[in-house]
Amino acid sequence: MVPEVGETRSTSIADPLKLDSTVQGFFRFNKGLMRLPLLWKSWVMLLMICNMILPLILISHIEAQVAIAVFAIAAILMSRITSHSGFTRLLGLGHFVWFPLIAYLWSALTNQPTEPLFVFWIYAVLIVNSLSLLIDVIDVIRILPETEPRPFKVCKPNSPWLIPAGSYERHAVHHPPFKNNNSPCLS
Repeated sequence: MVPEVGETRSTSIADPLKLDSTVQGFFRFNKGLMRLPLLWKSWVMLLMICNMILPLILISHIEAQVAIAVFAIAAILMSRITSHSGFTRLLGLGHFVWFPLIAYLWSALTNQPTEPLFVFWIYAVLIVNSLSLLIDVIDVIRILPETEPRPFKVCKPNSPWLIPAGSYERHAVHHPPFKNNNSPCLS
């Protein structure tokens, strides 16, 4: 049984369920992902297909092995970010490891690979990760002037609290993350 985020538990060293902050961040991050609107869940699934599933199919290529390693590093970084600042726009920093991956995969195209699936995968990663980095850079730039990161206001589908895409700034709540209130929104 995994304790809920924010639940206080015994901190005894002998406690087998004591989780370190990275693991807690991983659970909080996934809880945040599950509360995203369907469009963003689909986007995350596309990122996972390009950066984890297809590379497993192409594991014999060193480029695929590098992509899996970079995906793992990004997952750890995003878990750490979530453990320290919650499910915020700062999560975009976790994808910054994709900058060198994009450069590396671009250089792999200069070898003129011939395997169709491999070439398709490289182009897919270049396009999808570049779009994701554009979104991430904008998110991080938007949050940098703030003294304390605001949580995403992620709501359950069909919730009266649901905020239309692109209108977060107009409806932003300027207070610490929601805790023990009646809002269906994730902090």
